[in-house]
Amino acid sequence: DRGAALVRMRLAYRARERGEPDLARALLDDLQRDSKGSYQVIEAQGALLRAYLALGDGRLEDAEALLDQSHELASGLRWAWWETTVGTARLAVALDRGDLAGAERHGCSTLALEVEEEYGLAALQTITGLARVALARGDLERAGLLWGAISGQAGGMLGPRAMRWRDELRA
Repeated sequence: DRGAALVRMRLAYRARERGEPDLARALLDDLQRDSKGSYQVIEAQGALLRAYLALGDGRLEDAEALLDQSHELASGLRWAWWETTVGTARLAVALDRGDLAGAERHGCSTLALEVEEEYGLAALQTITGLARVALARGDLERAGLLWGAISGQAGGMLGPRAMRWRDELRA
């Protein structure tokens, strides 16, 4: 049962990545119904994915509540990678709110943990978010420096939101 639940979670994440949020939500609904709270880790992943879906819909309050739920579910597990994933999502929510100070705060604390844990791929997303913060502040030099620091490494590894930020930086 746990293996089947993990496969459905992975399918839901892939559906989101392919631009099929309705399919992702349907898979999450089925998963939630069938697992009935049996798998804390899978529930934390599901709450995080729902947060990203809410963020994509512009439902920022829902996204924040789901990030809090995901963080609470995973907090006892002491996973640094989870903290960085939630931190990058909080950076995105703050950016969408126009809270540049909050976005930078989340980005800097997340990046510090990513550097400490040597999470290079995750750091690419966070640095892209910090470059977007600099752009929003009108600091083109800093935005360019941050983007330049990762541009050769990012390639196709950025998620959809970071790709949008990259396009804004390039423009």
